[in-house]
Amino acid sequence: MAPARSAAAADAATGRLQRIYHWLHDFAERGWSATAVFAYGVLQSLIVPGLSDALFLPLSLAKPARAYRLAVAAGIGTLLGASLLYWAGGNALAALTESIGPFVGVTPAGLERAESLLASYGWLLVVGSTFSPISTKLLSASAGAFGMPYPLFIAALGVSRFARVFLFAWAIRKFGARAVREAFGLRDEDAEETARAA
Repeated sequence: MAPARSAAAADAATGRLQRIYHWLHDFAERGWSATAVFAYGVLQSLIVPGLSDALFLPLSLAKPARAYRLAVAAGIGTLLGASLLYWAGGNALAALTESIGPFVGVTPAGLERAESLLASYGWLLVVGSTFSPISTKLLSASAGAFGMPYPLFIAALGVSRFARVFLFAWAIRKFGARAVREAFGLRDEDAEETARAA
């Protein structure tokens, strides 16, 4: 009885995954999926916690033919959001340090150390934040607050962010989508559509 129950549970789980995959596939087919990825990139760079690729990756896996287009949308959205946060950091530092700085332990010496660190290694930190757990949000605000030149900031973030999303898009186009489908026992929606059309 137990093996039959586990087989039924596995079939039910595969069915749910197939429905989610089908929904993602349909969503990726829509003309506004790139707009949704762009908007998520802006919001995630500003305030939304979580992974910056949380919408881009599933949609690209569901529709690999659109992976590069979605990568461009994700990259541009991230750069716009980070630029807004850079601007906010540049305009908010003085107000925050004067009002709440003393209560949270922010000292002039600590600010000078942070500014020196960004002046020496700022572009490396920005590039590193794309491929590490370093917070890009915190670095974007800090870069603006401590006067890291905007062209240097946006160039470092742009090169690293686009390298990341295009690497993901390439991997998805090359083998990622097929590997995910095979691992979870999902049907290939594109292959089925091609077979029906033939």
